[in-house]
Amino acid sequence: MQERSPITKKQYLIGLFVFFISYSIYLLIFPSTVTFGDSGDFITSAYVLGIPHPSGYPLYTLINHLFSYIPISNIGMRITLSSAIFASLTSIILYFLFIKLQVSTIFSISTALSFSFSWTFFRVAGYSKTYAMYAFFSILLIFLLILWQETINPHTKYLAKQQAKSQNLKSQKWFLLFSFILGLSFTNHNLMATLIPGILSFIFLVNKKVFSNARLLITGFWLFILGLSIFLYLPIRAFQHPPIDWANPTTLSNFIDCIMVKFAQKRFFDVTLLKMLFMFKHYFLLVARQFLIFGFLSILGLYILYQNKKEIFFLLFSIILVNTGLSLIIYTDITPGMVDYESYHLPSFLCLAIGLGIGLNFFKKNRKICYLSLLIPVVICVFNYYPSNKSRFFFAYDYGRNLLRELPSKTLLFTYTDHEFMTLWYLRFVENRREDIIQLNLYDLTTAWVIERITNDNPSLIFTGEKDAHYLFKLENLVKNNIDRFNIFYTFSEDMYNPGYKIAYSSSLSSYGMLFRVEKYPNAKIEELPYVIRGLKDKIYKDTFTKDVLKIYGYAYGIAGSKHLADDPKKARDRFELASILDPENEIYKKGIEYAEGRIK
Repeated sequence: MQERSPITKKQYLIGLFVFFISYSIYLLIFPSTVTFGDSGDFITSAYVLGIPHPSGYPLYTLINHLFSYIPISNIGMRITLSSAIFASLTSIILYFLFIKLQVSTIFSISTALSFSFSWTFFRVAGYSKTYAMYAFFSILLIFLLILWQETINPHTKYLAKQQAKSQNLKSQKWFLLFSFILGLSFTNHNLMATLIPGILSFIFLVNKKVFSNARLLITGFWLFILGLSIFLYLPIRAFQHPPIDWANPTTLSNFIDCIMVKFAQKRFFDVTLLKMLFMFKHYFLLVARQFLIFGFLSILGLYILYQNKKEIFFLLFSIILVNTGLSLIIYTDITPGMVDYESYHLPSFLCLAIGLGIGLNFFKKNRKICYLSLLIPVVICVFNYYPSNKSRFFFAYDYGRNLLRELPSKTLLFTYTDHEFMTLWYLRFVENRREDIIQLNLYDLTTAWVIERITNDNPSLIFTGEKDAHYLFKLENLVKNNIDRFNIFYTFSEDMYNPGYKIAYSSSLSSYGMLFRVEKYPNAKIEELPYVIRGLKDKIYKDTFTKDVLKIYGYAYGIAGSKHLADDPKKARDRFELASILDPENEIYKKGIEYAEGRIK
């Protein structure tokens, strides 16, 4: 039986203080609009009650739809606010967990806030994605297990009959609540499955009689299913044809494929030894960044738990092992440096944070260390504030606006990457900009139902090919049948130079700012467009997506520079200089500057 450590009124007030501090800092760093990656998908889906990319994330969508009604600023900010709130709730539950584990109040505050401002979680708090809620459910489930453990008394047979019955009833209530929350958590993110082995080992070590209590297990199972029932939102909403409808889960097979993320399974399990070694190296560097030099105390804390509370040690160790291993195996092709990849490991980082708190508590008799420990979250916050600060991050929003700005009417726009089509979804379906264009992501062409829906929604769009054909042949059919009816554009992609793509524009492409325009007849025209790029010269952290987009801007200005070399070398130099600022690693732009200056002389 876990030794009881009741939470007093004073500790509840301190918990609110932990919430207030973390929430206040989060308000300073979270963005006022859409950001790159899945942000546009999640914000738009929540706003229109759509279905974001698999596994559909119904709980996140429904909760954030409610946030969209908060009367502050814009929709993007309202929905991102939920991440800050759930991140702060994660911190307060972590604090209460430390109180239950009899960690001193000062160390509990210090460690809870240290996690709040840790490398990955600090950035997660400012993103409109599922990860803050993913961390919230992870720590909530661990906390509920500890509360359940407190009600387990191995000496029940020596208690009075009425007292034993009351205690068993209380234990069962915590277990059943846990079962429901576990099922509910899966409707936010399916990586909650990585907690299951640790949970089972904990239950077995605390009270293995649970596994022989058929009535309790059956009731718990149905409560788990009740939590999972939120997934029914997906087919119900899909039948209403929302603007965002990934996977179209209107059939049983589509519904299962959506939940199980079938479209990405081939990519997920494309594992090689070299990839695994690379990802493990990156993971260990990532772990070291979470709590800086203070992270070594996590090892001490886990060792103390192994010595004194083995059931909690095996719970945490199993979560670390399974969450880390499965995340690395499944997502081996994710680019390191992306907060999405890092966030898959949040349950592991939470377990390390618990180890950190226990490790600090080893020094509770040393008053100097107690008070100095309050500086740990301050140091971590200062160190991680710059890369987490998105308060003036307009790169995604401006990129979407710039793509749409000069498009003519009757445009068919093919987009390629997440930071293009998801950002455009936000602008078109949330802010109602350029609803006159038809936007189609190239990935969507891999599924047959998308063609059927896009042609039904746009009767003027002609498609005469096979719906199950390779997506490049579908792309070719759409271009050839509609070249006289629409202005057809592609967003920039390195794959545009792949011979396979040329079947879709066998005539020619001309440059239209950052876009490629399909021409019916060969045309090497270069059209220069004005762009607004806020924050380019400000001290703003530029993540992987941002750097990729700035390279696209650089390409557009580089092409414009080449256009002016013959007739206006000064203007050419200006364009190459701007391209070099946007993409400083590209030597071609530097050579363009030198060549233009030579022409000026």
